[in-house]
Amino acid sequence: MPQVSAPSLHARAVFWNELQLPAVIEARAGECLQDLLAAEADEMAGLLRKNGAVLFRGFRLDTAEDFHAIAERCFGNSFHSYLGGISPRGQIAKDVYESTHLAAHLRISQHNEMAY
Repeated sequence: MPQVSAPSLHARAVFWNELQLPAVIEARAGECLQDLLAAEADEMAGLLRKNGAVLFRGFRLDTAEDFHAIAERCFGNSFHSYLGGISPRGQIAKDVYESTHLAAHLRISQHNEMAY
């Protein structure tokens, strides 16, 4: 029986708006994001270049270390420590930080990350 190849990532991508931003890739049953990124690295890079952002949905990431492994696969080792940022954050794992420690009633001024 001939093998049927899976649709390309471009064919799998769905979009939230007419600007096609972000490209959304939904997990298939049992699909591992790290394996997908390893197998489709060139196509993923092309999808990112074309659409500017890729949102992965439904992939199982159980730990902060899993998240770091995916981020490292996507961005290499280009991380910086979160020193002196506008919002207090705790480090969860290597290069992975909480969003903030501020109480919900406190306001965080509009900012872009690590701007002073």
